[in-house]
Formats: sequence, structure tokens, C-alpha cells
Amino acid sequence: MKKLIVVLLMVCISVFSPLTVLGSPGTGKAYTYDHKDQATAIPDPYEVKTVLNGDKFSFSKPVDMLYKGNELYILNGDTSGKIVVLNEDFTFNRFISFIKDGKPYKTQEPKSLWIDSDETILVADRSRKLVFRITPQGEVIKEYEKPKTDLMDENTDYLPYKVITDRMRRIYIMSEGEYRGIIQLDKDGEFVSFFGAKSVAVTGTLLIDMLWRNFMTEAQIKNSKRYLPVEYNNMTIDDRGFIYTTSGSASQPSKYISKINSKGSDVLDSSGNFGDYNLGSFMGTWYKTNFKAITVDDYGYISVLDKTWNRIFQYSREGELLYVLGGNGSQEGTFSEITEIISKDDKLLVCDISLNNITVLKPTSFGKDIRKANLLFESGLFQESIQPWKSVLKQCSNYEAAYVGIGKSHYVQKQYKEAMKYYKLGYSKADYSQAFQRYRSQVMRDSFPTVMTFLVVALVAGTIILRLVRKKFGSRKLVLDESGKILYLFHVLAHPSDGYQELRYNKKYSLFLANFLALSWFIIEACYFNYRGFIFNNNTPDDFNLVSLFATTVGMGMVFCLCNWLLSTFFEGKGGLKQVWIYFCYALAPVLAAMIIEIFLSRVLTLDESMFINYIHVIGLVWTVLLIMVAMGQLHQYSLSRNIFSLVASVIGIFVVLFLVFLMYNLFIQFKYFIESFVKELLYRSEVGF
Repeated sequence: MKKLIVVLLMVCISVFSPLTVLGSPGTGKAYTYDHKDQATAIPDPYEVKTVLNGDKFSFSKPVDMLYKGNELYILNGDTSGKIVVLNEDFTFNRFISFIKDGKPYKTQEPKSLWIDSDETILVADRSRKLVFRITPQGEVIKEYEKPKTDLMDENTDYLPYKVITDRMRRIYIMSEGEYRGIIQLDKDGEFVSFFGAKSVAVTGTLLIDMLWRNFMTEAQIKNSKRYLPVEYNNMTIDDRGFIYTTSGSASQPSKYISKINSKGSDVLDSSGNFGDYNLGSFMGTWYKTNFKAITVDDYGYISVLDKTWNRIFQYSREGELLYVLGGNGSQEGTFSEITEIISKDDKLLVCDISLNNITVLKPTSFGKDIRKANLLFESGLFQESIQPWKSVLKQCSNYEAAYVGIGKSHYVQKQYKEAMKYYKLGYSKADYSQAFQRYRSQVMRDSFPTVMTFLVVALVAGTIILRLVRKKFGSRKLVLDESGKILYLFHVLAHPSDGYQELRYNKKYSLFLANFLALSWFIIEACYFNYRGFIFNNNTPDDFNLVSLFATTVGMGMVFCLCNWLLSTFFEGKGGLKQVWIYFCYALAPVLAAMIIEIFLSRVLTLDESMFINYIHVIGLVWTVLLIMVAMGQLHQYSLSRNIFSLVASVIGIFVVLFLVFLMYNLFIQFKYFIESFVKELLYRSEVGF
């Protein structure tokens, strides 16, 4: 009976325990970034297929590896001077020991290997300051030492750590500390040029230093700071001859990865930055993405190693981030000190020099669907790519790239309304704008006859009705008297100097109208926050707060008016608090009208037409500011200089009031905590006795 109970418990644990893993382990906490550049957890795109341990396969400190044909070549990072060769199924094949003139050829710090088109192998040895070529059997047949060129004098150090060749058998060598680019040799080893050199990023500090150099002596210039391009730290080449490089954390995030063509130009057109977006400071240390190695598979997917957190970033052919996986650790799927990554079909192989192993990763169903959808789209099978994307969304509904992928498929099929729907779900404003522009043109073309007919009929009918009304009632002009206070607002906006002066002497202002404008300010700001078109609205409903909105609109206006009225006492101002409030509210009319127009235009314009919205916003804001200046000057009878000084002092007063409110709030919180602690102490004492 006891045995039966134990067996049943074991079965239950194996079936229902969340710690049970059926199949291969994942690769840690995978994530991607959403439209707010916030990390979003996703299912594992890769899982561990197998781990090749160095003790079992006789390799030590693997620093580089390469697939050639159906064989995996692993370069030892120690001084043993050999390469381990494995079969495609990861069974041991053979050793390649380095030999020269019948004697063992010792290495000091091998960093990289590459197999040329003639089957010979190139190895870069950093400490020995050379690259050597061996036969498939390991015989050293040539050594490439420091190139002989006037561009590399005796003071230039030569520390090669990465070597590749192209289809023309030209040799590309990366040397540590070489900021002029990749060293390019011809197939015979003669120096050709520096290839793909980076440019110096133009910053404000650089411009200021360059300006100061015009006033420096030659000795000062010689001892001043030098601005040099950031060097590359790894590279690979694809079957089309493009060289992919990585740069360290000193580079700009948009230039962490480069795709260099035969002319030495970077042609990777990425819309954003590479690497992690928001690492920042942690435990007093500032962290940035620091790419270590790069590989490109046969389908164009770019996979990069980040040595900061031992993570793998995978990008599409266009440089769009697909996902991030891996991380620090010693369990399967995580890494300790990564050195190299290569791809074979859809698998990834990652060297870990600290754990002395190579992890082989294969895509999960989630990763396969993402890759399949991208490949179908790139192959022109747009409709067929939708289904894999929908499968991705079933596994992870917050994977925004899937929505964008479906939107692109609908867009190229001219299904613009459907494309807009998915672009909006994927928060892709630029793509949404393009689809909306096409959809708008489509609707306008289809409805043009109907709309024009309606406008003509409405214009004729309106003209007839207007003439009949004027014939019967006559025309009425604006009356500037006690009964025309509301209409007088328009006169103030058009003629602020005369209008505000008339308000002061004849009291043609209305407190009701002023309060209505203040309330309208609050309501319009709320609509502006929530109801602008998707293209121009970066707000989310979760960020909306009525209290804070009221405080930053009507509340801030009240504080400004209060400060201005209080300061008028020192500047001999003539206006009272009520008048200051009314004059201020009247001046809000232009910016409120501009905001209403912006809300409407944001729903009918595209990103390329955003300048119209910007113009209207600036005009409304400037008009309001000018009205406030004129209003306060006329109300308090200030000179221009005193009026400007008073307004600046009023703005400063707002910050003083905010500081005092913040200070009082902190004091209230501290007093609250003191009372709570005091009461708790009294209750405790009453229970245990004093």
C-alpha cells in the first residue's frame, strides 16, 4: 500500500510540478523591446540542443570556431597549437596539430581561425604578432607579420586577433588598437589599404575643442586630446561578400553593428539603436552593451554576443531586433564568458571560454515561426507570411513585431485599412502613417464626386439662406457695450492693445467668460491628451490623471495670476487679482483654438505633413504669450521693461510656490510617520506595560 502511494505521488509530481521540464532547457529569460523601449518578456526563441564539453572532446579554452562543409573546426585558446575537428553530428573526427619543418609549431595566444577557399587555414596569434597559414594537415606554409607600409611605422603596434578572407582571397585582419580600420592584404600577403574605417562622431565637445585649437600653439596641440575613430572588435563575412563588424561600448549605439560593402561603406540602414536600450547604472557601476562577436546565417539573420551580460541579440536582415536571450549563469542555456558565436543552418553555436564548452542552440516553435514569417515575406509570399505571425501571437500576444509583420503583409497587398489596424496594434507610427496616406488617397478618390456634389449644393443653399436672412433681418455689427461682452473677446484677440485698454477703463470683461475659458482649457487638454490621432499621440490611457492635469492647467494658471498680483504690489501695478485672472484667461483663447485644430488635423494628416500641426501650435502659443504680455502691461500700466521683468518674476514665483508646496508635503509626510510611530509605540507600551 505504501509503495502504491509513493508511486502515485511521484506520478503526480512529474505531471503537475511546475519545476518539471519536458524536453530541452530554454536559454534563460528571453525578452524584446516594445514601442516605449521597455523590456518585454517573451517565450524562449531558442533551446539547448546539446553542450559540447571540452573535457570530452579534448579542446581547451575555445576562442573561435568555424563550420566548413559538414565539419566543425574549434581553435584551442591555449598554447597546445592544435585545432579540434568534429563531425556534423558532433562526434570527434580528428586533431589538426600545427607543424613547421617537421617540428611542433607553438602558439602563444591564438585568437581566430579561418578556412580559405583553397582549404588552407589561417590563424591569428595576438601575442606572436602574426597570422600564419597552414595546410589541412597542419603544416605551416606562410607567416604574415606586420605589413610593410609607410602607414604603419615602427611605433604602430600590431596585435592581430581576427582574420577572414573574401571570394577574391583577399585577407582582412583586425589588429588591437588599430583605429584606421581593417587591415586589407592581397592574396599574396601584400598590404593594400585600411578598409572600412569609422568616422569620428561629431559632438559638442569636439566642436569646442576644434575651435580652441585655432588659438593653441603647436606644443599645446601636440599635448591636447586626440579624437580617433572607434576600432572594430570582431567581424564575419557572408556569402555575398558583405563584411559584418561589431564595435565596443565606446561606439555610438546606432553603430554597434556595421555591414560594410566592397567600397568600405556601412550599408546597414537600421532605424534605431543596437543593443540594450536602458541598462544604465547598477550598484554604482554604469553598464552599456558591449558586443563581442557576430555571425550571419544563410538566411541573413544577424546574431551578436554581448559580453556585458553574456546575452545573444538576434536581428533581421534589415537590423530590426527580434529578441534577446541567454544571460549570466552556469546552467545550460546561460553563459559565463562568451568568446565567439557561429551559425549553422538555423542553429547557433556559442563558445564559453570560462566553462570550457560550446552550447548548441536550436529554435523553439516560437523562434521557428518568427524566422518562417520573415523568410516568407522576404520571398514575396506576403499572404502566406500572415499565418506564422498569427501563430507567434498565439504564443505571445505582446510581441509587437508580429503585428507589424502582419501589417506589412497587408500593406504590400494594398489592403491599407487592415494594415493600419495591425500597425496600430504594433505601435508602428511611421508604417501606420504610410498606410493611412494610401488609404486616405483611396477614400478621397472613391468619394470625390459625392463630396464635391454635396459641397456645391451646400454652398448654393447656404448663400440663398444667408441672403434671405439678411433681407428679412438686415445685417448686424458687433456692439461694444455691456451686452456684447462675449463677442468683445474677438475684438480683444484681433486688437489686443486697444481691446485690453477698453476692458480696463469701460469694464467690458466677463468673469463668467474667463472661468469658461479656464474650464475649457482643462477639458481641451484632456481631449488633447486622449483623442489626438494615433500618429501624433505618444500618450497612453494609463498615464492619464485628472488631478495632475487640473493642477498643471487651471492650477498653474491660478498660481501665475496670484504671483503676478502679489508682485504688482512691489511694482506699483494697478490691477486687482480678479482682473489679472480675467485678462489671463482671455489670452488663452488662441492656444485653445490651436489645440482644437491640432486634434482635428492629427486625425487627417500624416507624419510627412506634421509641419502644419507644428506651425499651428507655434502660432497659437506665441499669440497667447504676446496677449499675456500686452494684457499685463495694459492692466498694471507698466513700461515694457518693467512688464517683462514682472512676467519673468511671476514665472520664477511659480517655481518658488511649487518648492514650498513640495516642502510642506514632505513635512506633512514626516509628521504623519511620526504620529503613526508615536501611536504604535503607545499601543505597544499599553500592552506590555511601561
